[in-house]
Amino acid sequence: MMKKLLIAMMCIASVFITAACRNSTASTSEPTSASLDVGNRSWNTEEYMIPFWKTDKIVDESILLVSNGNEAAEGELLFAPDKIESVVSYNPYEAKTVVYTEGVDYVVEGKKIKAVSKKMPFMTEDQLSGKDKMSGFDYSQIPSTDKGLYLPFTESTGFIEKQIFVTYIHTQKWNKETPAYAGDKLSNLAKKIAKKEKINLFVYGDSISTGANSSGYLNVYPNKPSWPQVIRKGLADQFGTEVELVNKAVGGWTSENAVKSQESIGWVNGKQISQAGIKVTLEEMPDYKPDLAVIGFGMNDATMGISKTAYRAYMQKIIKTIKDRNSDCEFILLGTMLANPKAYNQSKNQISYYDELLKIAEGDDKITSVNIGKMHEDLLDSGKKYADMTSNNVNHPNDFMASVYAMNILSLLIK
Repeated sequence: MMKKLLIAMMCIASVFITAACRNSTASTSEPTSASLDVGNRSWNTEEYMIPFWKTDKIVDESILLVSNGNEAAEGELLFAPDKIESVVSYNPYEAKTVVYTEGVDYVVEGKKIKAVSKKMPFMTEDQLSGKDKMSGFDYSQIPSTDKGLYLPFTESTGFIEKQIFVTYIHTQKWNKETPAYAGDKLSNLAKKIAKKEKINLFVYGDSISTGANSSGYLNVYPNKPSWPQVIRKGLADQFGTEVELVNKAVGGWTSENAVKSQESIGWVNGKQISQAGIKVTLEEMPDYKPDLAVIGFGMNDATMGISKTAYRAYMQKIIKTIKDRNSDCEFILLGTMLANPKAYNQSKNQISYYDELLKIAEGDDKITSVNIGKMHEDLLDSGKKYADMTSNNVNHPNDFMASVYAMNILSLLIK
């Protein structure tokens, strides 16, 4: 049974094409001290990077409209909009944006958006549950918690095509938990930023950390960057510092795979590979010294039944191996987003693994952590559906949820 589950998880981690990472720099005023605090300056980043809890403008919030029987398809925004700036969908095959008109294609009622024309993309409840099958989705890999059903699953564009993306202005407040600024803890990074020195950003983790399944990762329109690319660009734009991203995440891996000296099967750039863990990965880059390492394991650890004690030990070994390469390296540990609660084999209380990351961070003044799973849970509790924020309907973020990842990580580094 475990062997079959491992094979299924490896299949889920597979993706088609990856977009290349690109370096960029931007100019901004010189920091006044060795601190990541930007003082009274606003975020010098693109709008979609600014945390949704810090702004009154939400950019491209995603919704999957769902119809129940004969009722109009509808979905829910995070906030009740005061002004809708755009409602669109993206056609990945024709590389075009489809624009919808309020009062003609949809209406807004409080936080809800309801389709009033057949032009709007949507799914029925039976299609989303797997009772009714649609082309472009697999129905053989992901058993549902609804006995006898399999969830619609894809590593391609099926959900991107079905979701709409809403940009709007609102005046409501986000009253849930948000990440605390941690820049004052990462003093080595702050010193390099103050001197405008190049930052080596290292990302290591599972398929979520590879960037799966952002549209840019799939190399389809609208080609939005993966969250590691957003982090690189956000830091470069904010601090006027060159940031080079090295992403060595492997799809399908657990933290156990990440510390093995022998090779494990995984996926990189859409191709199956056989790769040893972090020690060998660094040996293959003998001159590389990371300054900031963002480590994201947990999704597959929970699914595959890695104990939380073992998970903490493996994560500590990853950190030690990186520190052996550069003792000045500082770390951000990511509590993973949630798996689809309807995915019988995949949803295994992923959020509880974050407690182990807290224990690691509490014992080291160069390590901080962020609980993205808690924010994901809060988004769901606030009315969002899992299908609003996923690209594969199981355990990968779509473009909007990828931006939530980026917002959380950048919030640790920018006030």
